[in-house]
Amino acid sequence: MDSDGDSDSDPFSDEEDNEETFNTDLQRMKENSPLATRLVGDGEYDYFQNMNDNGWEELGSYISSNSHLQELQLCGNTLNDQNIVFLFRGLTSSNTIGEIYSVTMD
Repeated sequence: MDSDGDSDSDPFSDEEDNEETFNTDLQRMKENSPLATRLVGDGEYDYFQNMNDNGWEELGSYISSNSHLQELQLCGNTLNDQNIVFLFRGLTSSNTIGEIYSVTMD
C-alpha cells in the first residue's frame, strides 16, 4: 500500500514509485504499521546506492519481523548475486509476503 492508501494503482508509475514514498513506506514497515502492506523500491534510490551487506541483512530483518507486508517490488537492478543472499535471509522467514518482484532494466 502506498502512502495514500491506494493499493490498486500501477506500481511502476512515476507518482508512486518515488524515493519519498519509498522512505515513508520503509519507515512504516520498520514500525510494523498496518499501513505497510507494500514496499516498492528502485535501485537508483539513495537508500540502495549506499547499502552494504549489513544494510541488506537489516532490510531482510525488517521484512522478516513485519506482519503486514504482502508485496515487495525491487526495480532497476536493485539486486545482485551478493546482496540477494542477505535479503533472502529475511524473506525466507517471513510468512506474510505473497508476491516478490525483481525487475531488471537494460
